[in-house]
Amino acid sequence: MSKQSEKIRNKEYIYAPELETLAKKVIEEKDLPTNPARIKYILVYPNISKKTAGKCIRCSNELKFLGDCDYIVEMSGDLWEQLDEETQYILMWHELKHILVTVNDKTGENEFRMLDHDVQDFYSIIKAHGIDWFTNLKTMAASVYDLDPNDLDGFSI
Repeated sequence: MSKQSEKIRNKEYIYAPELETLAKKVIEEKDLPTNPARIKYILVYPNISKKTAGKCIRCSNELKFLGDCDYIVEMSGDLWEQLDEETQYILMWHELKHILVTVNDKTGENEFRMLDHDVQDFYSIIKAHGIDWFTNLKTMAASVYDLDPNDLDGFSI
């Protein structure tokens, strides 16, 4: 097993520079205020769960210490590989929208928080790509994981 991947409980976590490259593009093009957050990107194989395409995690103090990061963006590997570039872009945009960097008025230090959805998704993503992008993602997940489309009510991003 390589230094940049680790198997834990039948899952493999792989550092993914291609996700970081895409994230930098999304951050720049969408002018996302993620600075000075340190973000790590990993692919989880076969998946985070069959009903989770991606997620953004705000790191605990322990993870910040050990991983030198403030957030981790995870993508379900098997599903990610099946997505077209546009859907990958939108999914990355969605996960990065959860990052909220604020400044503490009293200390002047950066604080890292999670931003909830405006609506079922983020309004800016729905405005740009419509709600169908999420329906298409769920359909792809049903195909990749051989799930009944009726079982995807709890599918999340």
